[in-house]
Amino acid sequence: MQSKWRLICNTKNETSTRKVVSWIAKEAGARLTNLEIATYHKGGHTVSFAIDHSDMAWNDFVIEVIELGQRVAYGWLLTGSVNDDLDGSSSQPRVSGVEAIFWHLSREDSKS
Repeated sequence: MQSKWRLICNTKNETSTRKVVSWIAKEAGARLTNLEIATYHKGGHTVSFAIDHSDMAWNDFVIEVIELGQRVAYGWLLTGSVNDDLDGSSSQPRVSGVEAIFWHLSREDSKS
């Protein structure tokens, strides 16, 4: 199973962005995969990555991702269907250099 994440960072260069990403990984206590960094059209950078999770029931997967999110940000807004296609977003990150953080879960993506 895999959760997909995106950050909007107010960093000036890719080196600074990578440092912010390492802080996110440390705070989350997770290994980030499929890392992609791009220039954000409003300034700064966007970062996309995934976090691999062990096979588990969908409900446990949702709770695990919410808990990971709480390690890196406050004030999460959940949208979509908790049953099969859920998104989380926060503009209150715990890590300096991050403006907003998002995650996405899809039951269809989690099927083996």
